[in-house]
Amino acid sequence: MKGKIKRLLKVMLVVCVINILLVSCFLWNLYQTRRNYEKILNQYIVSEEDVLRLSESIYRIQALSLSQLFSTDDEIIASMAEDIKELDRDIRETFSYHSENLIDDDEKDLFHEVYSDYIRYISQQGMLSEINLKSSRETANYYINTVMKRQLSDINEDLKDISSYAQEKIEVIRNNLNRSNHITNVAVVFAAIFSVSTIAGLLVLFTKFSDNIIISYNEEQKQHEDDIIRMQHKTIEGMAELVESRDGETGEHVKRTAYYVELIAEQLVRMGIYTDILTPEYIEYLKRYAPLHDVGKIVVSDTILLKPARLTKDEFERMKVHTVEGGRIVGQILSDIETPERVKIASDIATYHHEKWDGSGYPYGLSGRDIPLCARIMSVADVFDALTSVRCYKEAYSLQSAYDIIESESGKQFDPQIVNAFFELKPSINEYLAQRSA
Repeated sequence: MKGKIKRLLKVMLVVCVINILLVSCFLWNLYQTRRNYEKILNQYIVSEEDVLRLSESIYRIQALSLSQLFSTDDEIIASMAEDIKELDRDIRETFSYHSENLIDDDEKDLFHEVYSDYIRYISQQGMLSEINLKSSRETANYYINTVMKRQLSDINEDLKDISSYAQEKIEVIRNNLNRSNHITNVAVVFAAIFSVSTIAGLLVLFTKFSDNIIISYNEEQKQHEDDIIRMQHKTIEGMAELVESRDGETGEHVKRTAYYVELIAEQLVRMGIYTDILTPEYIEYLKRYAPLHDVGKIVVSDTILLKPARLTKDEFERMKVHTVEGGRIVGQILSDIETPERVKIASDIATYHHEKWDGSGYPYGLSGRDIPLCARIMSVADVFDALTSVRCYKEAYSLQSAYDIIESESGKQFDPQIVNAFFELKPSINEYLAQRSA
């Protein structure tokens, strides 16, 4: 009996050892597989990030090309051309990297296809410059909004295909990871029959390893989303600052007014006013697109924009055009990269921020609540900052004088409820301006 027990114990020990070795080999292979999955997952995440960056850069080229048509300043046009060349170099470098480093032949083919489309597009951009020099602005505008926009749409569709392909691969990898979880759980249960303590330790190790992958992936996704938002903000701020620089501003005007509109909108919510419209998302987009309120000034000549005196009636009529043109330009630039709801907020701000509560404003003479809320908020912020800033045609007003003017225009130029909210913010505004001037 003792001999049988010894033999049984030996068999059990051998089986246990074999089982531990098998499970160890299995877990090691699983670990190696996960490392490969993680490497591939990171590659696809990089691919998806680059697709979004390529899309942003190509749309930026389109926006700069369009802006060149409406600019009359040779230096600005030359600066835009240099920006286009720099964006083109970055885009080509990104395509070159992916042609050498992608491990998936199908994705390489997709990148090759979109690169071919891009080369055709950028050659058309060069042709646009010739058209703009040798033909009319209307011809160039028609060319960019038909031929080039159609090619841009094709490129965007190709990029979406790459993004969809990467998402599909990421989903497949995640499914494989989930399947490996199930397989490992079965292996752990089976091995526990022979060596509970060993399997328990391996289970803890595996759980920790899995949690690290999930945490790492979630952090990368969050960083990825934050990078896209920052990229959009920089693009919008850059366009706004480019326009502002023509009349001597350094970009501070757009930053201050964006701060004011956010402050006013949040105060209206605290006061329970317009809460049906002022959702957190609406306030975020109001702040994001406020810098584009004067983008239409790109069509106004320097002689009017920089005139150090009061404008004549004819000059003022030509200045008014910047509102309608601003709404149109914003719509063209953002229509392919933003939702219609967001485009409307941006376009309304640019078009209607010079309308007045009593109907005496421009371009359409709207009054009261017929003026979009975003434009009514923008109007208070814009006028206050204009009053307290030095311009080519005036010195800066004192803070108290600016507040007095805003108060006197309540119910005339401005929505009274917005003015009330604005005056609740006087301490915050005074502190903000004191910090910026320090």
